[in-house]
Amino acid sequence: MQIVQARGREIPVVTRHKRYTPERTRAEALFAKPVQGNKPRVLEDAPKMSMKAAARSAAVDETEHQKVFRLVRERRFEDAARIAARLINGGREEGFYIVDGADLTKATAWHKGWVTDKTVRANVHYITPARAQVLLMNNLSNRNVKAANLAKIMRDIADGRFVLNGETLIIADDGTVNDGQHRCFSILLTGIQVESLVASGLTKQSMRTIDIGIKREAKDRLAIAGVSNYVVLSALSSLAFELTNNRKPTPSESEDFYFDNADGFQLALSACGTGFKGIGQAPMAAASFYLLRNGEDVDVIRTFFASVRTGEMLTKRDPRMVLRRAIFEDGKKVKLPREKWVSAFVAHFEKYKQRRSMTDLVFDVPLNWN
Repeated sequence: MQIVQARGREIPVVTRHKRYTPERTRAEALFAKPVQGNKPRVLEDAPKMSMKAAARSAAVDETEHQKVFRLVRERRFEDAARIAARLINGGREEGFYIVDGADLTKATAWHKGWVTDKTVRANVHYITPARAQVLLMNNLSNRNVKAANLAKIMRDIADGRFVLNGETLIIADDGTVNDGQHRCFSILLTGIQVESLVASGLTKQSMRTIDIGIKREAKDRLAIAGVSNYVVLSALSSLAFELTNNRKPTPSESEDFYFDNADGFQLALSACGTGFKGIGQAPMAAASFYLLRNGEDVDVIRTFFASVRTGEMLTKRDPRMVLRRAIFEDGKKVKLPREKWVSAFVAHFEKYKQRRSMTDLVFDVPLNWN
């Protein structure tokens, strides 16, 4: 073996099969091609990107405004509203203005007509996404957008509950929006037009007396519908809806949910009896409603709550006594959120039916509401 200098490095040369000279070795070292690995075949050997990785890659290129529109399409209205409110209140609402072309031209002319005519009047109009965008582009001074309110309106619009109701969208005589920005953003983000009463020609100063009344809640809706005991039943409906859907309902959703389950709610309320101090009747009735939906006998439920209330003839380790001590006994009282009390009532009822003894309060039992 020879050692030959070529391109500034030493190259060992084996001359078993060929006769090498230093000149030939230098020439081959200069023109030799680098060794290459096997090229991957297009389908079999090329690295594959998983669906999750592809989604992550797409999310990297997605702007926050695009993310809001995507979340709305996925019906994740609360998540979308939180991001949208932050962007809007931070002065970055322009990214939501996606309408252009002929639709925007027509909507601009529609808005200009309101500004040109200073007459105070009110008419019913379809507020399209284009018209909503033009109104928002002229929404120069208004309160901050509230995510919770935005989410509620978007959900009601998407579910077809936001119908013509006499509530007015108000345009001032200078073309700015006195009232209706949450509705306009909801229309723009969902892409769904809404029929609304539109008032115009009013002064900008009249905005000071808008929205000073008390907002109508779910309980008010049941009261208007003539439902007796509407306060407790509204609280029960809202709690049961939240436990079923893992989110708080809008007032209209709570109302619809009540009427869809009115008989069950009324029976559950009668089964649990009056509310325990510090807990209220809604968690007790929600637990009763859950048990009734799962086929439990109403009289057994009624006996369970009555014995927890009186404590008569209960042993120390009776599930009802353990529950009673956690509710009433000084030094052993427990404070829990409403949904945890619902779980506690259900868990102790089931132990009571099984004639099992208990020593501690149980409230972390998962419930299947679907």
